[in-house]
Amino acid sequence: MIEPGRAPDADWRFLQVPRGRRDVVLDLSPEAGGGLALAPEVHQVILLVSDPARLDEARAHTTAAGSGNILAMTGDPHALPFLEASFTSVLCAGQIHRREDPTALLGEIRRVLQPRGWLGVAEPILSEHAAEAAVQERDLRDRDPGHVRGRSASALQDLLARSGFEVVGAETREARGVLGCTALLALKIERDHG
Repeated sequence: MIEPGRAPDADWRFLQVPRGRRDVVLDLSPEAGGGLALAPEVHQVILLVSDPARLDEARAHTTAAGSGNILAMTGDPHALPFLEASFTSVLCAGQIHRREDPTALLGEIRRVLQPRGWLGVAEPILSEHAAEAAVQERDLRDRDPGHVRGRSASALQDLLARSGFEVVGAETREARGVLGCTALLALKIERDHG
């Protein structure tokens, strides 16, 4: 988690995730700081913490942010405790590469997003070249005990497309810290409630 009162490292602003006073944002990665950064511009932010031991830490961030529109709670990202179409945006940083089956996570995100809702994803990106990707994969595994499988930018975009999302913006940046480089993507959901 980021330190209370400190500006978050995650630069979600460039994602161009639409935000306004009516927007309700679900942040599945509160330690990245995206939800805290968007809180002053939206109606409400829900920080979902999967580890109950970290709930007090997340609540400290809500208090330090001082917005009054941030709620921290525990929940399972594979069975999100929300009704269908509850959120205008979902932020998901560093979650896909830690899942055996990321399609289950993406399916839950689709379920809770409103029609034409937005998903912001930040993930470590591997090289498109197999030899370089193998070295990066080993490095990720050494640095992140929760790491399961990394993807190249094209493989991540393909996974998202197969899961029903339309990639509308992508940027790769050098990461600060342990992950080398990170791709941040803005995704627009395609839903048919017919």
